[in-house]
Amino acid sequence: MLIDGPSLVYRGYFALPPLTTSDGTLVNAAFGFLQIVLRGMQDLKPDYAIVTFDLGKPQFRFTAYPAYKAGRPSMPDDLRAQFPVVRDLCQMMGMPIRELSGYEADDVIGSLAQRATAADVDTMIVSGDLDGLQLVNDHVRLLTTRMGVAATVIYDIGKVNERYGLRPDQMLDYKALAASGSLHNTPPAFAIYMVGLVFQWIKKNGGLQGIARTNRSKADLIYNTIDQSGGFYRGHAQPEARSVMNIPFRLPSEELEATFASESKKCGLIGLKGHRSVGGMRASIYNAMTLEGCQELANFMKDFQKKNG
Repeated sequence: MLIDGPSLVYRGYFALPPLTTSDGTLVNAAFGFLQIVLRGMQDLKPDYAIVTFDLGKPQFRFTAYPAYKAGRPSMPDDLRAQFPVVRDLCQMMGMPIRELSGYEADDVIGSLAQRATAADVDTMIVSGDLDGLQLVNDHVRLLTTRMGVAATVIYDIGKVNERYGLRPDQMLDYKALAASGSLHNTPPAFAIYMVGLVFQWIKKNGGLQGIARTNRSKADLIYNTIDQSGGFYRGHAQPEARSVMNIPFRLPSEELEATFASESKKCGLIGLKGHRSVGGMRASIYNAMTLEGCQELANFMKDFQKKNG
């Protein structure tokens, strides 16, 4: 069992009320740490247990990115004062502490987990956050708190995929760029989040091939209406050069085109006025335009021709 000391101490401090000893010393962080560790011991019954702590600033990260964690609030003094208490608890419980100058507890855990996996030893990481999800594999799982310090959840490969739709080895990018909302002075991640939503939408709609089939069906609805109008609607492009995204067309007169644009807008079909270099009308049926929307436009075009043809 690899125990992420700082994350459990932080979790206890912010999740529990200000518990104090009889002399008024604040110990909520130490109590929370102990409660999570004992719960892990009880549930897992590990053969070994190691606690890791930060030791000095992670200089290699500041060298690579000087503004690293510049946006994180400084540690409260009454939280800092509880770390020596937690170290004493570890010593009394016979749990060795492993730390390395210039590295964070997460770094030490990552190295120890890798060595354990290489030795065919199963590992449970116990942490107050989800940064360790990137380390999960066939030999490594992560136990973390769900709410407060009492309820816990264990993540294996399947659980990571169930919650995030990702493999554990993809969690590094997700956590670093998206999950913290740039609170730790990582680059803004909204664009990456939006790309993720687009990918989910593409997957839901049959992947790229499914999107292509839908776009072809959407375009066919409009082009068939144009081709079957007897010349009332006239397309600009030759059939072999037609776009499935932008469909420009003309009506018999500019007056009818103005009426078409006005009446279509009343029906919720907007943005049909053609480009200034071409004139006429233009149906922009990019991916956001649904098949049902294209059907509505085709129906409107047919009805408009009946009334004005």
